[in-house]
Amino acid sequence: MPYTRPMPEDIIANLILALQQYPILALFFVFLVAFSESLIIIGLIVPGAILMILLGALIAMDALEFWPTVFVAVCGAVAGDSLSYWLGNRYQDKLLNLWPLSRHPNLIIRANRFFQQHGVKSIILSRFIGPLRPIIPAIAGMTKMPGKIFIATNIGSAIFWAPLYLLPGILFGLSFEIASEFAGKFIFLIILLLFIIILSLWIIQRLYIFTKPYNDKIIMKLLNWGEKHPLAGEVPAAILDPKHPEIRGLSLVALIIFSATLLLSLMHDTLMLPYNLFPYDFDSLDQLIYNSLQTFRSPPFDRVMLWLTHLSSSTFIALLCFSLGSLFLFKKNFFSLWHWLAAISLPLLLSPLLNNPLPSSLRQNLHTNIESLPFIAIISTVGFLTIIMNSGLSFSKQKLIYYFSASLVLFLMLAQLYFANQVFSQILFGLFIGAIWFNLLGIAYRRHRKKIINKKTRKEIFLILAVLLIYPSWKTIQQQELYAAPENYFVMGTDSWIESGWELLPTLRQGIYQNKNNLFNLQWLASKQKIKSQLTQAGFSDSLNTSRTISNWFLDDIEINQLPVLPHIHNGEYETLRFYRYNNDTQEVTVIRLWPSKYKLRQDNPLRPLWFGSISLMEIKENLDITYLVTKKVNMEEIKLDNKKLIIHKKNIFNASENKNSTIFLLQ
Repeated sequence: MPYTRPMPEDIIANLILALQQYPILALFFVFLVAFSESLIIIGLIVPGAILMILLGALIAMDALEFWPTVFVAVCGAVAGDSLSYWLGNRYQDKLLNLWPLSRHPNLIIRANRFFQQHGVKSIILSRFIGPLRPIIPAIAGMTKMPGKIFIATNIGSAIFWAPLYLLPGILFGLSFEIASEFAGKFIFLIILLLFIIILSLWIIQRLYIFTKPYNDKIIMKLLNWGEKHPLAGEVPAAILDPKHPEIRGLSLVALIIFSATLLLSLMHDTLMLPYNLFPYDFDSLDQLIYNSLQTFRSPPFDRVMLWLTHLSSSTFIALLCFSLGSLFLFKKNFFSLWHWLAAISLPLLLSPLLNNPLPSSLRQNLHTNIESLPFIAIISTVGFLTIIMNSGLSFSKQKLIYYFSASLVLFLMLAQLYFANQVFSQILFGLFIGAIWFNLLGIAYRRHRKKIINKKTRKEIFLILAVLLIYPSWKTIQQQELYAAPENYFVMGTDSWIESGWELLPTLRQGIYQNKNNLFNLQWLASKQKIKSQLTQAGFSDSLNTSRTISNWFLDDIEINQLPVLPHIHNGEYETLRFYRYNNDTQEVTVIRLWPSKYKLRQDNPLRPLWFGSISLMEIKENLDITYLVTKKVNMEEIKLDNKKLIIHKKNIFNASENKNSTIFLLQ
């Protein structure tokens, strides 16, 4: 069947092709990113660091040239800083009265103090400090720093800044290209998630900076409102007023959350489901998301998701709660203890209301049986633990811990969806309720605490976490098989297979790029041992690659037979058989990869298994002083295997409009 559906991977490939066809426009975009990222006011809004990382990834994928991109980025950064310097020199303090700078006097004071402390060095250092980067050049202009000194320092710092900000993206892109063939869509998904995390946290940080001046006003309005409403006013008073007792107000919040969840659950079960009153079919959406995630299956991804699933299991959460509760009790920190117990108690009470029978039907083919708490318990536990760990730390350190916790929550959510321990609708509701509960509890904890968590206690918490991480690691190593092998198979006649049955097998590998490079062009009718014997006689080897050969990627003048042949992925599984034969004359390696099909063929007894896979050529590629093997984008027209009966078919693999035929080999 022709492949017609556009995929994210195809979008990336088309983007790379477009950038290669219009290099001037691509370089203009690079200049615009570097320029706006360094320009006062604009630089506070544009996520320049994120865009520079993406540009670095495009360099590794050969969409952009390294040196022209670096040169243009340096020019853009120098131009942006120079314009900021000129604006500061020309308009002086009037510039600080413009929005959004006028709303953030603390940021201006911080930048001014930084400039006074470091002088000329601040031009260099500020390039690598987020909010200060677009402000320091303007302050240099306001203080009448000599133009020649500023320009020299500006150019020197930009020369270091551009390669350093492009480097993470280059490493991402290079790893994407090398790993895409053996890690499948796993690499693509991880990069996408990291981008979402970085962008989301950048937006949250900017929102925090812009709303900070209004926080005190909002708190005062809530407290004034609470004074006029004796019962409902207990909630803002208990959370925001350090002199007001917490128990009554937080108990009222817990009662409201529990009652609302119970009411929604009853309405869902008694009205919405039986009478189809709800306009959206969440069960279908849950199944769609689960099935979509299954397309990203790969052995490394399976292991990462399994580890994260054990990390959010009921056993691990119970061990964590007991260990930290015991520590607070031993330290006689009863204030932190009762808040910690409150953080987990409400989610546990809500757990019976959040059950959904759908996950058990989705995960029937899994060998794993991991008991997982509803996501409301997971988000509440991780969220309140983050608040405790941040107690008494500086804002910069708190920010790092919040970034890590937010990333962890996203990956824990992904793991729950991946193995269908919970479905999307459950997780979405749990995330919403859990975030409300632990944030309200956390605000009350911060505003009412009498003493902060000291450095020694924080180290003890880190030690407890390090010890407890042994559990998910041990359980992940212990689990051998994740998915049950299908027991049923179809029987086909050999003549039918040769005539038309061969078209039933896959023709494209479900890997990263759905293109001719991932063609399944080989079908082999034989037992596993017979295939091994025949390929060995034909000069092929199945010796496993070692870590020593992977290290050869970084050596110069390496021979082709010293480079590793990495596995490929189809439907989340590595090939069962992989054989290769080197040709030192052409500096190519012929690779045969085979997966078992669901068919067995009958001509004479007994039944013989049918394998499908690919025979392809790989060649050496050098990129950024790394030497590795890549699959050649050629259509194999012939194969030479001694004493083998060979049948050749031609088949249109892609869209009819492309008119591309590929050779399919049938071996008996």
